Amino acid sequence: FAPGLVGIFTENEAVCVLGTRILRYECLVLPFLGYTTMAGMMLQNIGQFGRAAAVTSLRQGSLFLPLLVILSVFMGLKGIMLAQPMADLLAFPIALVMGTRQLRRLKAF
Repeated sequence: FAPGLVGIFTENEAVCVLGTRILRYECLVLPFLGYTTMAGMMLQNIGQFGRAAAVTSLRQGSLFLPLLVILSVFMGLKGIMLAQPMADLLAFPIALVMGTRQLRRLKAF
């Protein structure tokens, strides 16, 4: 459905081709994004604001910006397209560890 979905927003063929590829890359890592979001929200709701900020900033800052620069240098446009999915994928194990540790602490109560 990617070409049709991207085609809703533009009729430019080149943009549709790139947008379709980017959407497919992001959809590959979408399952990991759910846990990362949930872990950040859980940490925030139980008052672990520093940890919550760390988890939520991974996707858009701490990992994304360096990956954007590094991958664009070595891979060009494809690196730019892969920066966000890679940041999402790399954020998952960090969120998994932080979320799991906190859940164990909550069970200890």
